[in-house]
Amino acid sequence: MPINFPDTPTTNDTYLAPNGIEYIYTGTKWRSYKPVEPTVGNITATGAINLAAGGSNQNITLTPSGSGSVITSSPLVVNSSETISGSSSVLTIDKTTGNYGDAIRIKSGTEAAGNPFMFIKKETATTFTIGGYGTALEGSLLLSFPSGVTTSGSVTVNGTLSATSKSFVIKHPTKAGHKLRYGSLEGPENGVYVRGRLKNKSYIQLPDYWTGLVDEDSITVHLTSIGHTQGLYVSDIEKNRVWIGSNSDYHIHCFYTVFAERKDIDKLVVEYEGD
Repeated sequence: MPINFPDTPTTNDTYLAPNGIEYIYTGTKWRSYKPVEPTVGNITATGAINLAAGGSNQNITLTPSGSGSVITSSPLVVNSSETISGSSSVLTIDKTTGNYGDAIRIKSGTEAAGNPFMFIKKETATTFTIGGYGTALEGSLLLSFPSGVTTSGSVTVNGTLSATSKSFVIKHPTKAGHKLRYGSLEGPENGVYVRGRLKNKSYIQLPDYWTGLVDEDSITVHLTSIGHTQGLYVSDIEKNRVWIGSNSDYHIHCFYTVFAERKDIDKLVVEYEGD
């Protein structure tokens, strides 16, 4: 016989039909539904286990006893403000629409500096923000994976990048089946350089942006004569030019390297206390 369901149901509303079958409204249709009764011990099922809150804005909390944890072999979906928490609120995962936007938040205890939390926020269809608040998370994110972290896209760091070692790895340009690794230059400063060849000119033209990028007093110049000794020397440094002099009658012909220290960021702290 036909079932006369309620006319204006809301998501997760339940209805016990005259045929003795209980139904739940999914938001688009009614389907048969039987809640899992609480038991002492494990709940095992070969199909779906549906946990429904008693009404709107009601949380579902999974609280394992002792040092246990909530384990699921398939994704656990947080649709509104549901919470997953460990014993004594050791760990809470919830959804917030507060200062950090529509985000998933992982926190310990209450929201305070002494109880930091981490949030994952969707920015656009293709970008996410991972952030943190509190003394343990503010300004830093620790990733600990024995096999390393790999990304197939670009990484942008709006801050300081620190590493035990830095290098680039590319496909070997001349040996099939090989890779080529180059280590980054290291030094006690945030240094930059330009290099090239100078011929029949008495000055090295530096990039126009160097006046805003480098400390002029930090500039050093290395010159190497080409073909014969020329007695080369730096006669002056003026804005974007390094003037070169010679003690010989030959035209200037040399290789050059110009180093300098950046002034747009703080100087590098080389030695500091730490374990």
